[in-house]
Amino acid sequence: MPKCIPCLGKDIKDAIREAISDEATLALVDKVKDCPEDEAMEFCGKLSKRAPSPYQAFVGICLKGGEKTISDCAGEWRERKANGGKPATEGKSRAEEEKFVCNLERIEPLESYFSIEYGPKGECRPCRVKPLAQLYKGALEDKGLTQQVGVLDEVYETGDILTIARAMDNIKANTEDKGLKSELENLDCFVQSFKDEV
Repeated sequence: MPKCIPCLGKDIKDAIREAISDEATLALVDKVKDCPEDEAMEFCGKLSKRAPSPYQAFVGICLKGGEKTISDCAGEWRERKANGGKPATEGKSRAEEEKFVCNLERIEPLESYFSIEYGPKGECRPCRVKPLAQLYKGALEDKGLTQQVGVLDEVYETGDILTIARAMDNIKANTEDKGLKSELENLDCFVQSFKDEV
């Protein structure tokens, strides 16, 4: 069991159980302690350097639209596996399926967004900062920006939500790569438009 995930929420555990039938993996999931009801998962230490598994990558893309829950995405994953990796619905290109379009009128700076503990529908905003930092780190690593990755690792270890958010805002504001800036803004929009399962 990796030491960097000390707890998982019930919904996440249920989604994993639905998507995976391997007994050894399920036994590991059962060993992970349950998070308090207001937390989906809790990370600790440095950001993970592992690339996401095919399942994690698929679920991340699936959730980008903000309309599907983790359970919906896990179901789609199972359907694709049963269908030889092909989507259950044909007719859309892979690019169309994966494209995220931000529907927010305004994307808040992360420090401002994460300074509010609960959103209008009771969603835990600070619970989203560490998974977002993982996504930022992946985008920065893809561009070979080791200095920014180091800064993110350093502030991540503090565990302070607003310090992490401020660092991500600064990284985004200071990047000269328009493609990377757009990708980071889309990640911000995704997090801010994501609908928790109720």
